[in-house]
Amino acid sequence: MKWVYFRLLSKSENSYKSIIPDGFELRVRKPRSMSVHDLLWTFLSLGRYCEYILVDKVSQRVVSKAQVMPKIFIFQFMTGKRGLHIGPCSTIKEYRGKGFYPLLLSCIFDDYRNKVDTFYIFCDENNIASIRGIKKVGFSAFGRGCKNRFGIYVVKELL
Repeated sequence: MKWVYFRLLSKSENSYKSIIPDGFELRVRKPRSMSVHDLLWTFLSLGRYCEYILVDKVSQRVVSKAQVMPKIFIFQFMTGKRGLHIGPCSTIKEYRGKGFYPLLLSCIFDDYRNKVDTFYIFCDENNIASIRGIKKVGFSAFGRGCKNRFGIYVVKELL
């Protein structure tokens, strides 16, 4: 699978407003379950891994979610010491195309704006909807790449 890598500088002006619509709630949570997945990411991120979750208050359904973590060794494409990686992200099918994904990214940007230098995110180069949501928030593509056989994400071509 090939990826497109995006970045957004924390000093840039975020054009997408993070206003949570009525009937929805933003939750930020540290992993509570001790699944192997949560244990691994918590360990690798030195306890700084968390999830941003947008919830429909009426149905209590998770509408959209994103994992957030600092630079770790598998993210070789991140430069500097104060970068933040966002992803993987997902939005359930019924809520796609309604702006929840860019809203969630914008909330993360607002929360970490003064704590990090650069935000990073990547997605499959064929995922047009995700690319559109990422760009809507202000991210710009800087490279294409893949995950190597050791599980490290690398940029093969700069854009």
